[in-house]
Amino acid sequence: GYELLRRYILRLDFDRQQIEVFTDGEYLPEPEAEVLEFELSRKIPVIYAELSLNERETVEGRFMLDTGAGAALILNSPFVQRLQLIQRTQPRYLQRSFGLSNQYMESYMGRMAGIGLGSYYFSALPTKLSMAFQGVESLEEIDGIIGNELLKKFNLTFDYRDQLIFIHPSRYFDEPLRVDCSGLKLQYDSTFTAIEVLDVIAASPAGEAGLRPGDVLRELNGQPVQQLALEAILDYLRREGEEVEVRIERQGKILTKRFTLKALI
Repeated sequence: GYELLRRYILRLDFDRQQIEVFTDGEYLPEPEAEVLEFELSRKIPVIYAELSLNERETVEGRFMLDTGAGAALILNSPFVQRLQLIQRTQPRYLQRSFGLSNQYMESYMGRMAGIGLGSYYFSALPTKLSMAFQGVESLEEIDGIIGNELLKKFNLTFDYRDQLIFIHPSRYFDEPLRVDCSGLKLQYDSTFTAIEVLDVIAASPAGEAGLRPGDVLRELNGQPVQQLALEAILDYLRREGEEVEVRIERQGKILTKRFTLKALI
């Protein structure tokens, strides 16, 4: 947290899956590292970045950097509403998730034309268009959140004292930004012993195959889900073109469903 970060220089090394902590004067940036300035908002780094909405329109925004956010880019609801991005983004699809207050939270997934981080530019960026009315995604003081799907493309070093970030491409830099290709929203059940379907997008491979909210996933391509982490399953469901066979439990019955993964945006 902030109390540690403000005293030390912290390096997130995605190549080696390590976190390194340096005292003042110990850290030597890589000669090819690029330096970005940041501000602090609620003790979290915020940078200015150029966001391309389409081929003709670019806006500057303030974006929080959050390695704990799984998405590549999240646009906050006031920013989305101000620029009418839901109406202007095609293709898009509605997704639902459970908030901390046990209420459904809705958002749209689509793509922005691109975003620039320093001299680097990422095009056709998968983007969550938030409709949040509470929490960080509802803040007006920031326009969005750059999450781990994009940040892991760099090894990152944070210098809170001088409010600088050193970025250097990681081994993930050239990997495509993959998106869900199933239409399934999965979660652990309340006991964390089973994986259940929270929601299904109707016009998606899983929806057209007949999966429903409340189904419990028992096997994926013949492998019991107890042997798989939820993140591994979600990662597999981003592999466009793969054939999927799932065995599910529904109201005490075991059913088999098959579908081919296809990107929704």
